[in-house]
Amino acid sequence: MRKLLLAALLLAVLAAPVYPQDHVNSRGMVLNIRISGEIDIIPSGDDYSMHQVTTELSYYPKDTPEQDVEYLSISPEPVKKDDIIIFRWLNPEQQQLDFSINADVTTRHQLYPVKEKIPYPYAVQEEHSRYLLSSEFIDMHDPAVEQKAAEIAAGEDNLYMLSYKVASWIRGNVEYSLDTLTADATQKASWTIKNRYGVCDEITNLFVAMMRSLGVPTKYVSGVAYTNIEGLDDWGGHAWAEVYHPGVGWVPYDIAYGQLGWVDNTHIKLRESVSPEQSSTRYEWTGRNADIETKSLSTDVDVVNDLGSLPRLLEISAEPVETDIRPGSYNIIKVTAKNLRDHYVPTEIALSYPKELHVIGHDFKDILLFPGQKKEYFFIMRVEDDLQEGMVYNFPIGVYTSRNISAITSFQGSKEGSVISEETARQIAEGQIEDYERHPPLDINLECRPEKKMIQMGEDALISCLISNTDNSPAEDIRLCYSENCRELDLAAGSERTINFMTESLVPGKNILIISAENPKFSMIEVTEIT
Repeated sequence: MRKLLLAALLLAVLAAPVYPQDHVNSRGMVLNIRISGEIDIIPSGDDYSMHQVTTELSYYPKDTPEQDVEYLSISPEPVKKDDIIIFRWLNPEQQQLDFSINADVTTRHQLYPVKEKIPYPYAVQEEHSRYLLSSEFIDMHDPAVEQKAAEIAAGEDNLYMLSYKVASWIRGNVEYSLDTLTADATQKASWTIKNRYGVCDEITNLFVAMMRSLGVPTKYVSGVAYTNIEGLDDWGGHAWAEVYHPGVGWVPYDIAYGQLGWVDNTHIKLRESVSPEQSSTRYEWTGRNADIETKSLSTDVDVVNDLGSLPRLLEISAEPVETDIRPGSYNIIKVTAKNLRDHYVPTEIALSYPKELHVIGHDFKDILLFPGQKKEYFFIMRVEDDLQEGMVYNFPIGVYTSRNISAITSFQGSKEGSVISEETARQIAEGQIEDYERHPPLDINLECRPEKKMIQMGEDALISCLISNTDNSPAEDIRLCYSENCRELDLAAGSERTINFMTESLVPGKNILIISAENPKFSMIEVTEIT
């Protein structure tokens, strides 16, 4: 039998997510940013005059806990009022007025080392109360916005987890799309939750509205950042949010970039506000027989220096549940992530894979690892059923994180491979996730063996399962299931039971059989096979 080595084509067939290579893992960066604007005086007659033109600008870099402005040059010389710089031209003779800002900004890696639970709800300080207000675009009292936020928040008493859950829901349910309705005009939070797409403005509006509806102060932040979304490779205007966490500060959330609870070093904050409808640039003029036209602000950014790498935050590995799968069948990729730090670490894991494979659901997951936690995540994949006859396919799978940490695994597809149904694949994935995420494991052991390893076509076989409780506590209300056949039992401390099941709906070749056991305190699966 010939073997088709798809693995040799790894770089060609895997469309890996691309993250700014040196940005997400660096301690900080020195960035040079130039902001410029232009005002054209438009006469309506020969006897025109322009007495005064004024520009008020709040969109420029300032010192914040996340960044330091090392150098700032502004032309022409402005007047400064609070966080606003004011350009004023008196009786200008020229018909084109220009202003510009040139700054060197040192940005720092923005991942706050949250090490323990932050109680929710909490009493909001007066100085933060304005970040609880509703506005035209942050319409937090819209029923759909309030209802979904309340649904996500139900039972959650950890503010860091709550913020992450809301952001993760938006990321998984609102598509980033450069549709003309969102690229050319900002839409309300209520519009976004109804239509389920938008750009950074809409995504941020919805997040801010949902968090404020839950009583959590949240800022709307605008600035510039590097992007490669939708094939771009440039710096441009961007929006994200910051959520106030008592005892920690303002924690950033850039949902459009998949950076939940952190932002990379390419983010330069230029303005923070209660809502996006507050303009960052305001123009006034007085004159006779003349008007003005303004152009959008222009921004350019260059990297001056990188301040070195962060310590490694996490490590990942990946492996398939089965190493050989029959065409038309399903397989599961298990990704194991370990937090190497003593604080929460959020990141994204995403897959790259050949076109002959199809992921069921999203090919990415937003994950949040507790201090020192090791956790497993599962992706279900289907192998195309029209692969070339007589070939063995080797499928490389790339696993990437938004921290530029990756792992590679593979499995092969052949007509002698295992058969896993979609239902069985979901049982494997959901069973493992249930076991790890929700319940601390009790000392329960489950061992299942078929009476025969090989059977004739149409023949049924007996599966014998020994379940034992070696824990010091009793395990009650256990539900032991094979397919839809379930038995209920209790196990005293130190006891064991044998439960038998008859196989059903087997196909020629290798069959993967899944037996699950769970109660309110544990969940586990046992995998066996019959040929």
